[in-house]
This record gives sequence, structure tokens and C-alpha cells, in this order.
Amino acid sequence: MTLRGNGLHYIRTEAIELPPGNVFKQPSDDWFRFIVCLQEKLQISINGKRKYSLKTGELTFLPAGCSYLLSAGMEVKAAILSFQAGGRVAEALKGLAHPVIFRLPQIRNWLPELQQIDENSELAEHCRMQSHLFTIVSACLKAEKTEEEEKPELARFVLHIRRRMLEQFDLTLEMESLARSSGSSRFYRVFREHTGLSPHQFLTKARLQASLRLLADPGVSVTKAAHSVGYSDEFYFSRLFKKRMGIAPTEYAAKARTRAAVLCGVFAGDLEALGMTPCIRLKKNWDKDIAGREGVMEQLRLANPEVILSGPIPEELRLALSAIAPVREYDWHRYSWKKRLAQFGELFGLSGIAEQWLSDFDSKSANARALLRERCADTPFLLVGVRKGNFRVFGTQVKKLADLLYDEIGFQAPPAASRIGFMDAKTLCEVAKLECDHVLFLMEYPASEEECRRLEEEWGMLKADGRPKHSFCIRLDEPFNYNATMHETLLEQIVYHLHTENEVVQKSP
Repeated sequence: MTLRGNGLHYIRTEAIELPPGNVFKQPSDDWFRFIVCLQEKLQISINGKRKYSLKTGELTFLPAGCSYLLSAGMEVKAAILSFQAGGRVAEALKGLAHPVIFRLPQIRNWLPELQQIDENSELAEHCRMQSHLFTIVSACLKAEKTEEEEKPELARFVLHIRRRMLEQFDLTLEMESLARSSGSSRFYRVFREHTGLSPHQFLTKARLQASLRLLADPGVSVTKAAHSVGYSDEFYFSRLFKKRMGIAPTEYAAKARTRAAVLCGVFAGDLEALGMTPCIRLKKNWDKDIAGREGVMEQLRLANPEVILSGPIPEELRLALSAIAPVREYDWHRYSWKKRLAQFGELFGLSGIAEQWLSDFDSKSANARALLRERCADTPFLLVGVRKGNFRVFGTQVKKLADLLYDEIGFQAPPAASRIGFMDAKTLCEVAKLECDHVLFLMEYPASEEECRRLEEEWGMLKADGRPKHSFCIRLDEPFNYNATMHETLLEQIVYHLHTENEVVQKSP
């Protein structure tokens, strides 16, 4: 059947009931669909990739041409309304940002007759179902518009709640209140999209991660650490810690209290991921100051390290340092920070901690990758580090930023980036000569909001050729270091900016 104008054609509504453990699979076809959840929690997987859940009474829209799978922990109960669309209605439905989840109070009253009437029923009955279909489609389009308008504000609130959890280790009444007012499923969905975890999962992770640094302090007992991060029962805390981290809190504390001297500042961010704090951290290029070297060596002796972590150093310096403590050299420019974090975990007997941290990071990365596909498609971006008086374009030939942003998260590299490792420029005008309309600025100093705004405006003027431009600033507040903590910060900032952007970036023609 060919529909013209703004046509909608109701086909049928099916009731789906499956025993626990079974799934319902629908291959792709030319029909549009609405799914109505008739149980507490229904899991939906689209095209074998994206997954989300519905609560009782919620509806979601599925576009034509997609396959989907329904599942649940218990039995599967749902209703599937199938229809065709044409003209402006079809275009509007195809343009929806997915998933669209909404409620329609009348749907429960309509379902019995929707399930009895199909496109072959009497005309009067079919017309009544057509009327219901128009109401459902209208509610869907309104819900998508409302959600897109509220999403940036909701994302900002999620960031606020996240900070509260990290600082106070509690689930606030404020969060529960907003979840109710904005729609609990929408709030929890945005929270999961932003963090890769549910609020309760994130809180557990935040509490246990914070407990690492406390346990690494010789003056803090397991009981005090548990109470400090919100667990009144230290025995429950110990069981939870061992289950997640693979090591008991007391054993972790003994290993994490190893006195480590860091001669390469980059490594401090890796130790932080393990919950450790260096007993001493030397400034960059300390070894180049020959006159002050003896003073530095004395500082190291007084710090009394059990191990010294260093980048590549001359043999004579390594021998001198070895007289203070065993030296571990890492040629960190040559391989991934993930491999180095795993090496540090093995060195200190904290492999389980490193593995858990990397697993959490990979989950966040996958979450960011899905969001980037939705918001930026295949749009090429330049990666530009910004320092006072200098711009550095990062290409694909040097790891540092390329391995995270281009390779792992999936930003599209423009041809100009594939030809360089990095390129320094004194002005933004020099950067703009590269053939790419879109740019991600990494502010490597404490830049103000006004400075970021001016930078984005200048980019727009330099690239003023009538085509759409997109730029945003990620505020790192310090030079980017190739370590675990800095990568986590960068990843979280990017996810936040993608959530608070109002428009989807389209690839330039």
C-alpha cells in the first residue's frame, strides 16, 4: 500500500506473552511500530546493538527497517502496534532521536479493541483505530520535542548529582524529587547515558573508589574508611570491597601503602587510579638541572621510598637512584597508558584494582562511543590543544590523544589529521587553514567561560563560508597528561558536552 500526504495506516496490534527466559525477535520490515510495556521492566535491543528498558505503561517508537528483540528477567508481556506512514508524518518519525519513551493514559483502555481490530476489519471500526493511531503518533512527536528541549537541563542536573555523590557519597532527596518531576525513566536513562551506570551502581563505584585513598593512608582503619564513604556496617563494606576489587580491604591497604617516588609526573595519575599517592613527586625536567641535582637526590633520600618510578634516564643517574631504592623505568611514550596502568597494578600487587578500573573505563568509553554516533555521525573533527599563546593540533600519528578520541571513542579524523603527529601554531588562523569545519578545543589551562565562548566565535568567523560549523571546548585546566586519571576526566567532559548540545552535528557537504 502506498501512502500519500500525511497518511497513517493502522495495520494491527499483537499481544506478546512469553515464559521467563524466552525472547521475542522481530526481523526488519517496512512497518513502523509502537511497543507498549505491560510489565515492570522490559528490555529492548534494536538492530542487535542499542539496548534500553521500559517500565509498565510506557510506550516507545521503533522506526521502519529496524530489527528488535524483547526480553525480561521474568515473563515477557507487551503489545506491539504496527502501522505505515507517508509524507511529512513518515519524515518526522524517521527523524526522531531514539529512543523516544512516553506515556499515554488512554492506551490501557484502547488496547483490548486495538488487539481485536486490524486493517481488514469493518471500515467504521478501522477508522476508530486510525483515530487512536493519530493520537499516539501525536503524543510521540510531542514527547520527543519536550525531551530534546529538557535534555540539556537534565544533563546538567545529572552532572550536579554526580558531583554530590562523589563529594558526599549519598543519594539525595533532590535527585529523587527531580526523577519524579522529569519522569523517573527519563532521568535514570540520561544518568546511565552520561555515566554508563545507574545512580546506585555509580554511587557504589564512587564509594569504593574513594575508599581506596583512605585505606592507603596508614592512619585510617577499615572501619573508619567504611564510615567515611557512607557504609555504617564495616563488615558489609569489606564483603562488597572484596567482591568488586578482588582483594580484601586489609590486604589492599598493606599493598597500597608502598612508598613510591614518582620522577615522571605523568605516572601520578596512574597511581591515583589505584588509590595511591606518591611519597614524593618531582617536577618536569628535574634531571636537566645539573646544579640542583644533588638537592633533589637528598629530597629523595629523605622521602625514604621503597620503589622509584621513572621514565627513561641515563645509566649513571639510574645507578645513583638505585642506591636509594629499586628503580623501575618505563619508556611511556612507546606504548598505551592502559598497559602501563596494568603494569603498575602488577608491580604493587593490585592487578585486580587496575583491571576493575580499566573495565569501568571501557564501559564509559563504549557509552561515549554510542552517544557520539548518535550526535555527530561521521563528522570529522580536528583535535586542538589550547595553551596560553599556543595551539597544538593533534594528529593520528602520535598516540596521546588520537588513541582515545579517534581510535577508541570514534571521532572521525579529517585527512589533515592523518598526515601529522602534532602541529603547533601561534594563531587560530593557522589552524583554520587546515581543511576541516569542526573542532574540539582542549583547554589546557584554567580558561574562563568567556575565553571559551570567544574561541568558538573566532573559529566560526574564520570558517565563515555558509556551511554549518561546530566547535566546543573541553576544560582540562592543566596540560594533558597521558595517564589514567586524565583520560577519565577527558572522557567525562566529552560525554557531558555531547549531552548538553542542542543540535545533532551533520557532516559538511
